[in-house]
Amino acid sequence: MTLQNNNHILNAFQHILSKYEGKSIKLKQIKVNAACKPGDNFMSDIKKVTVFSKFGNKRWHLIMKKQIPNKTRRKLFGCDKAFLNEIGAYNYIVPELQKYLVECYIPKSIYAGPSYLNKNEDWIVLENLTVNTFKMMSKLRGLNYLQIINVMKMLGNFHAASISMKLSDSKTFYLIEKSYLTELLFDGSEKNGEIIEKSIQTAITTLTDDNFESNRNAILTLRNLSNGKLYQKMCNLINNSKGFMSSVICHGDLWVNNILFKNGKNSLEVKLVDLQTLRCCSPVFDLLYFMFSSVPINLHKKHLNEFLQIYHESFLASITFNQAAVTEYEDFKMNFTLESLKREYEKSGIFGLGIALWLLPMITFDPNFLPNLNCKSFGKVSLKSQLTSEYKIKLIEILDYLMDKI
Repeated sequence: MTLQNNNHILNAFQHILSKYEGKSIKLKQIKVNAACKPGDNFMSDIKKVTVFSKFGNKRWHLIMKKQIPNKTRRKLFGCDKAFLNEIGAYNYIVPELQKYLVECYIPKSIYAGPSYLNKNEDWIVLENLTVNTFKMMSKLRGLNYLQIINVMKMLGNFHAASISMKLSDSKTFYLIEKSYLTELLFDGSEKNGEIIEKSIQTAITTLTDDNFESNRNAILTLRNLSNGKLYQKMCNLINNSKGFMSSVICHGDLWVNNILFKNGKNSLEVKLVDLQTLRCCSPVFDLLYFMFSSVPINLHKKHLNEFLQIYHESFLASITFNQAAVTEYEDFKMNFTLESLKREYEKSGIFGLGIALWLLPMITFDPNFLPNLNCKSFGKVSLKSQLTSEYKIKLIEILDYLMDKI
């Protein structure tokens, strides 16, 4: 779609780009296209935007995010709070984290704040990584071994930046934690509890319809976690992990749809997108979220210890600190051992179960038959008719793996 004559939009992007570039920018044309496939995003309206300079051949390839128009869905999924979180992430959190990151894992933010068209509408404008051949992988297939290894290395560095900040500038870290890290999912609210409860009931119905007797143990386990019990356990795990040096800034929604990859000559680059649910907690919850949403179960079983070791090595190697913080660093290193990481991962497995139950329908939906998410409550969202055979297969695989761990 070309919006060549829309002077309001052209003027808005002229203002945004002039501020970003630090000089006056004049534009002649703007092209806007969809940025996501059906089913890939339901929290924001995301577009690919190409703008052309009025003089010369200069062009900018951008991603523009704004609120979805449906207010019912926005209320159901807490989209307004999530969008404000992401604006805060790009304006305040990421610039501070970048000081301690070995590489830049976040797309460049061009602008985040009120749009220049409507003071009641916010925009987030980012660089478009896809023009540099960054790609999203298949959520149904999951990631391969090499991709997982590179995510572990990236995540170790990303989490270590929080420890480096605590050691070097603890005042800034705690200001960020207090002012810009609002928990959106595991806040104990009835609405969010309903999302997890719906996921449990969907799984129970699927297993019962499949074969009650062969799935008896899994069904009974899920029933024992229903009526808010699983959600409360997940909330408790998150909230009880916020120790002085044991908590870091976590991505909070670390699954395949929020990770982009680019093949280089001798390396695989990784980028993180969608910063709406950043939280401060134990890093193990990003690991569990990622492993139970994006890693095929056969690779999870076979290589878990290797993945955790690579993550742990990357984490420790990425921490930076000044001489005055040597004692604090040594204390942290003594407590943050590979064995302690493995123990916490195993102990918190029920969090991985909750994430898997929640995301599996989205991972396995047929994009041609998506559920209606414009409902007043999640309990009214109909999932059963949209579930696929892949949902049942992956559900049984994950439950078989976790039954003796929860």
